[in-house]
Amino acid sequence: MHSLCLIVNSHFSSHYEKRININFYKKKGFKIKIFNVSNITYYNYFKNFKYKIKKNQKIITKKNIKSVFSKLKNFDTIMVMLTVDEKSKIIFDELNKNNINYSLLESATLPTFPIFNKNFSEILFILSRYPLKAIAKAIRFINRPKVKISPKYIFYPGSRLYERWRKYSSASKLISIPAMDYDRLIIYKRNKKRQKNIKKNKFATYIADYHFHPDTVFREESIIPQKHPSTDLYYKPIKSFLEDFNKITNLEINIAKHPKQENKINYYNYGKQFSAKTFELVRDSNFVIVQSSSAVSFAVLFSKPMIFISNSYFPYATKKSINILATYFEKKPFDVAREKFDLKRFKYEKKINYQKYENYIKEYLLHKKETRTSYEIISEIIKNR
Repeated sequence: MHSLCLIVNSHFSSHYEKRININFYKKKGFKIKIFNVSNITYYNYFKNFKYKIKKNQKIITKKNIKSVFSKLKNFDTIMVMLTVDEKSKIIFDELNKNNINYSLLESATLPTFPIFNKNFSEILFILSRYPLKAIAKAIRFINRPKVKISPKYIFYPGSRLYERWRKYSSASKLISIPAMDYDRLIIYKRNKKRQKNIKKNKFATYIADYHFHPDTVFREESIIPQKHPSTDLYYKPIKSFLEDFNKITNLEINIAKHPKQENKINYYNYGKQFSAKTFELVRDSNFVIVQSSSAVSFAVLFSKPMIFISNSYFPYATKKSINILATYFEKKPFDVAREKFDLKRFKYEKKINYQKYENYIKEYLLHKKETRTSYEIISEIIKNR
């Protein structure tokens, strides 16, 4: 039996186990062990969510990392699923010290701007309001420690990640894989005849975010203070927008619940909410409403028109991420707290820039043409290495 060790962040929930298809590896004869390093790399997140970490995961701490990593050579394959940065430096340092043969598994990213790629007015605003914080962050960025990595394989989706990793191509083998969301499309195409529409009526899908999303609540402190709105200020403007959207378009509203919202509450008190059905909802919908979510890939893959919504009361970083994603598709976010949705705006949002959709697929979802899923490629390579 081939032993596979996954080194992961966060609480690596059942949702993520499904995304990388743990069951596929088990059926192929892999014995899997999961090491969770969030106690080291993402402590604020860990201390609030450690109770959610599944019992099949071993928690790695600064106290036990040396003893645990000294035994990693007992595994046939080590797969690291971490962002390479100063937070994960201790993990890669220990791997290097023990001469561990490991590979890096990258997940799909979203469009972003480099830390200093801000418009002039934004830079002036930050420097005038928060000069000490801005200078301190700039110094930390300039003096950030270098992280040495030496993976045998780097599995990556999309040309943007290829550009990031190609400087390692002399020491590591770069393997193009589909993004996990693209995996869903591959499987869908194989079984298309057996697939049924989720609903017969015409509808719009709202890919919901979550007010209490841990990545937002426990986000690393940024230069600009992150003010989190009350539940009412977060949800009520969105509900009003959804009602207006329904009146203007005559499309039913179906809500794809965020996977990190573990309760079944429909905070919008509107539309019908679905769990774990984002792919199917987007596939069968006539229109997609989104904030800033990796699930935008489903709208792109199925060529769906979409509108990006924001809210004046959202934290600065949330509004920024929405704006960046909308800008990529040459769109302007709709402010649900200050704007009134009308037919003119709907007609504008119905237009699709197909070239941008094609670019997004190549840059973020699939660098090279492929009919196999990411887990099929990875399992084949590591078993035959």
